[in-house]
Amino acid sequence: MKLFRKPNSKFYWYDFTVRGRRYRGSTQETRSARAAKAASLKLASVIEGTDPLPSKPSALSEFAERFDKWVEDGRLEEKTKKFYRNGWRLLKATPVYNRTWWEERVEAVSMAAATVWREFLAQPVPATRM
Repeated sequence: MKLFRKPNSKFYWYDFTVRGRRYRGSTQETRSARAAKAASLKLASVIEGTDPLPSKPSALSEFAERFDKWVEDGRLEEKTKKFYRNGWRLLKATPVYNRTWWEERVEAVSMAAATVWREFLAQPVPATRM
């Protein structure tokens, strides 16, 4: 864990990585000993999984019920409600509906990496002089 002061800031800041995710922020402390304790508490809460930030991105399907309720209870014109219901119906028919944005991104990156690797392997090996 890195503890430092930013220029033009009276507070100490922490910077650490847990399970590939970077955490950084202000300790809101001006003394190094108290800042170290605050940063240690933050690190411990992240490791224990009690960090208030969600560790897994939400899938679109998790918002379906809330969205339907908003459409029904909202002060919207009937044509607008029909438009939203139809749009949601079309989204449900796609594979994106039950997948998170993160899963989509990982798949896209993996596909790109596989393409680059395949192209790399297809290139002829240059002859070396001995």
